[in-house]
Formats: sequence, C-alpha cells, structure tokens
Amino acid sequence: MKTRIKEALLTECNLHTIVRLPNGVFFGISNVKTNLLFFTKGTPTKEVWYYEHPYPPGQKSYNKSKPIRIEEFEPEKAWWGNEADGFKSRVENEHAWRVSIDQIRAGGFNLDLKNPHSKDDGPGDVDHLLPEYEKLLAQIAETRGQWETARAWLTTWLHLDPDNAGAHQRMGIAMFRLGDADRSLACFREARTLDEKAVHPEIALARLYADAKDEATARRLVESAIAAAPDDPAVHVAAAQWHLGRNDLEAAARAADAALALDPDKLDARIVRGTIARMQRDHAAAATFFEAALAGAPGSFLASNALALALIESDDEAARRRALELAETNAAMHRDGSPHQIGALTTLAWIAYRLGRREDAERILEPISRNNALTADGAFYVATILADRGERDRARAILEEVLATDPLFVTRPDALDLLERLGATAARNVGTPR
Repeated sequence: MKTRIKEALLTECNLHTIVRLPNGVFFGISNVKTNLLFFTKGTPTKEVWYYEHPYPPGQKSYNKSKPIRIEEFEPEKAWWGNEADGFKSRVENEHAWRVSIDQIRAGGFNLDLKNPHSKDDGPGDVDHLLPEYEKLLAQIAETRGQWETARAWLTTWLHLDPDNAGAHQRMGIAMFRLGDADRSLACFREARTLDEKAVHPEIALARLYADAKDEATARRLVESAIAAAPDDPAVHVAAAQWHLGRNDLEAAARAADAALALDPDKLDARIVRGTIARMQRDHAAAATFFEAALAGAPGSFLASNALALALIESDDEAARRRALELAETNAAMHRDGSPHQIGALTTLAWIAYRLGRREDAERILEPISRNNALTADGAFYVATILADRGERDRARAILEEVLATDPLFVTRPDALDLLERLGATAARNVGTPR
C-alpha cells in the first residue's frame, strides 16, 4: 500500500524536491529523520532533486536549547532556482543530487535514498554513538530489573546528552524503582521542561504508583496534576485514561469532556471519549466521536478502526457497509508485520461475523488464535463465535481466562454478559477491575 501511494504521488504530481533534515529536529525523537517533500499536482515526476540539510558548523545535534533555525536554510534558498524553467540553475554539490524517475521506479519507489556524495566515515561520530551505547546498556539493565545498574548508565547518558527528555523520563522510572519518589518526580519535571509534550510529571508518577498497587497515592497525584494544570487538555486526557483503567466510566467521561472543552480537536481526547461511549454501549455517540477523530486525522488507524467497530453496531445498512469498507481498507494497508496487523484483522473478522459471514470470521481469526496473538477483545469475538457454534464449554473457558487476566478492555461488559448467559454463576466477580 505504501508503495502504491508513492507511485501515485510520482505519477500524478511532479515531486521535484526532497529536503532531508538531520536527526533531532523534533524534540524527544532524536533518532528519526524528517523529509520535506515539495511537489506540484498535475504533471508526472521526471526526476527528483535531493538536498541534505547539514547541521550548523560545530553542532552535532538539535535539542531544545539548540533547535533548528530558519537562518540555516539560506543555502537552500540560494540553490533553489525556479520551477517555471525546470530548475535549470540547480547544480549538484556535496549536499544536492538528483535521481531520475527510472531509478526510483527500479528501486521499488523507495524515496529514502542516500547522498552519493557523502563519505563513509567508518563507525560514525563518537559523540553521537556514545549516548546510543549508554542508552542500549540502560535498556538492557531496565529489562532485567537491575535498577541500580540502569541508574548508573542513565547518569552517564545524561552527562553526554543532558537535554534528552526521554533519558530524564527513564531516570525517573529508575529512581522510583530504587525507592526515591522525590527524585523520580524531579526527573519527570525536568523531562517536561525539555519537552512540553512529555507526560505531566504527576501523571507519570501516578502510573508508577498504580503499578505498585498504591491506588490512594496514585489518585492523589492525578488530582494534583489537574489542580496544577487545569487548562492543559493533555492532563485531563491522562485523567480520563486513569479513570477508564479503574472502570469508572462516568469519571472518565467527565475528564474527557473537560479535555474536549479545552481543545475540541484533540485527537486522543476524541478517541478516549469514543471508547468510553462504546463501553457504555452508546455506539451512536461513539461513532460521532470517532468520526470527528478520523476527520481530524485521516491517517489514524486507531480512529478508523474504532469507527468501524462502532458503525457495525448500527441498524443503518449504509453505516454497516461503511464499517466493512473501513475494516477492509485497514486490513489491506496494515499487512506483513505492521504493528496494527492483528488489530486490523481482528476487527475485520468481527465485522464479517456481525454481517452474518461466520465462516469468513473463523478463517481470519484461526491463525491469530493459533499463534496466541489474540487481544482481549479478540478473545471475546472468538468466544462469541464458539458459543454460536454450540461450543459453550470452550467459549466459557476463554471468557473466564480473559476476564481474569485483563482487568479492562472495550468489550468487557459484553464478555461478562456472555459468560453469564453461558451459565457461569460467578461471572460478575471474575477479574473485576479496581
């Protein structure tokens, strides 16, 4: 699908220039490069010019204290030329090169092409590699639960890269695991100072206390976060997610509504609010929230997938047809190892079942179930199909297991109802969330 999109872009538009930005342009994702695409619709691409934007002299990375500046683009402006004459004034140099459409087509429409003028500098810049090495060692220690070792490696990493918000967040986790909650909170606050999109400090600490089963302290921190930042929609979304995790749907809805009142276009607030509506079995309201989310972020898998699941519960045939179209599109787009592949296929299977195509649903779910890759919602779908086939014992066993191990999932109320209908006398007491 990605290849077809790039092929369509190159066929329907003149993609004349790609400016490749270096790592670290966006804070918090220092290892991700950004490409700026410049194209004109109406004529096919014949060749693509690339310009690799370098770091300023003496600078080896971008961060909050040293961000990219508009003045750095003066060389690109001088080199740019005029599209009307086909950019005749452009010349190749150490930063600029061009690639014909035939070369791009032969490469499977891959646009991530290396600068042919760049030298192979061996192992790379040591100042860049050292933080990555410390990061890797810290990650190994974190995975093993060796928090003192993790703290030591994170300390070295922060000495080399003091403006890395992610490193401060991970140090916050390590310090909490080592019993120093005050230092943990200080680390989360520093991360938030460096990156305003980082999780609110009190929310980050609340999640750790929740993991440690200290619900009272976690709740106090959530309330403290709201009191400290009442005008921050992200804090209200985090509070909504917190209440949702405790199965307090009314409190979750109030928090999500507060976030939307502050920012009506906030994507995660719309998705959380729609999820709450689904769990309340108000599928029409859920569809409205998910529809708005998808309109604001047309490429969002979460929004389109959730919208399909809400629409299939409608009595309107047009809505149900659209649910199938969304599910089929997602399944086609998210294939071959995509992180959304299982979710897309599971949704497609459930929609097929709701449309009366049980055999199609079974065919889709069988390999997922066989590989133990089912989500909690997927387990409910499988149990429903088994119950429909008369295999009540198998359906009951699946439901009892998923309800005992997963305290919260969207179809949990339906799973409890199905388990009760299948004859489990204690169904309402199975895995009840806090």
